[in-house]
Amino acid sequence: MVFNSLVTAHPGRPPTPDDPNARHLFETAEMNRTVDGFLTEAEIDDIFTNFDINGDGSVNQAEFLKHWTDLKLGLNDTALVLFSRADTDRDGNISRNPDMGRIFYYFDRDGKHNK
Repeated sequence: MVFNSLVTAHPGRPPTPDDPNARHLFETAEMNRTVDGFLTEAEIDDIFTNFDINGDGSVNQAEFLKHWTDLKLGLNDTALVLFSRADTDRDGNISRNPDMGRIFYYFDRDGKHNK
């Protein structure tokens, strides 16, 4: 997954406008393993693990807002929008399965599912 001025999603999916908060989150995640301009599934999992404050395998809105605020990633309104988009199954939590898998698939531009 690479960030450009307009984030290109997997072919066939609409482009996502660049957002400075999302870029900061991307750069933070990218620095923790490889600095190659791509996010792997392992790096996406690192992001998830950091937001899963209580370690129960899902991220609720309170955990998301807490970690977002701690990292000074931006406004709470931005966090709430991102949370609602990341909660792909609309169960009120972001979970590894299906949410994180769907998020990775959406942005997996080369279709290689880099691990």
